[in-house]
Amino acid sequence: MTFIAFSVSYAQQQLPDFQLRINPSVDYKFAKKWQASFEYRYALDHDISEFRNSAVEAGIGYDITKSASIETRYRFTTSFTKDNHLLIAIFKYKKDINKRFSLKFSSRYQFSTGSFDAIHAVL
Repeated sequence: MTFIAFSVSYAQQQLPDFQLRINPSVDYKFAKKWQASFEYRYALDHDISEFRNSAVEAGIGYDITKSASIETRYRFTTSFTKDNHLLIAIFKYKKDINKRFSLKFSSRYQFSTGSFDAIHAVL
């Protein structure tokens, strides 16, 4: 009987749970080559019974050419256990092959920290 109870509890730990992500976002092109974006994410885990985290992200992008663009974004994520700040820089390139196909390339650099305060980060 102990073996059965152990295998059932082990199976419960290994099976994925049902998760929910609510992620509304808004993109706005305010000039010919400039755009802004805002996004909010709310996440639940453990069969949608437990809060995982929420995040707010804002960004601005610039179209260098018709095919290339750059973006910078800031994301703040919070949960019951920790907060996180994320700064993101993105370079995107898109090459249209024909009317149906295109190739896309994206390079992303990100810096993550729990706090921008150096004294607070050391503690």
